[in-house]
Amino acid sequence: MAEHKATALLITCMDYRFVDSFYKEAHALGIEHSYDRVAIAGDIKNVVRPSKPGDAELILRQIEISKELHDIEEVVIISHQNCGAYGELAGLSADQELSVHTQDLLAAREIIISRVPGIRVLTFFATLKEGDHNNIMALKKLLHDSTSGNTRSTYQQAVV
Repeated sequence: MAEHKATALLITCMDYRFVDSFYKEAHALGIEHSYDRVAIAGDIKNVVRPSKPGDAELILRQIEISKELHDIEEVVIISHQNCGAYGELAGLSADQELSVHTQDLLAAREIIISRVPGIRVLTFFATLKEGDHNNIMALKKLLHDSTSGNTRSTYQQAVV
């Protein structure tokens, strides 16, 4: 058992524009004083489509370390609209951008669950205020249908 217990590991983009927003979202999710955090450009893009060898392993190892040291029960991933690390999405519609992030969130969830059995993985996508890419407008939770083994690619507004 861990000497210092944390509820979750929060994985976010490192983007400085959202440091305060991510803290507020963690508070709204009920983990504000009990989470470890990994902040890396593109958040989980590095797990599913790493640009350099070792990128995925670095993040996955942080999850394992958080589990070992702080006995986390869940991993919370927040991806965001207009992410610079997803530069290839520039020019796509909001729906197309959301589709790519959804695929990456789902793939990362499966990779993490296979690597750390028994861990719960919650995935979110943050949309930005129109004309103000420095503030999160809404946080949407990707719903997972665990009864059928399939994941529904639908979102619901998170309570934030």
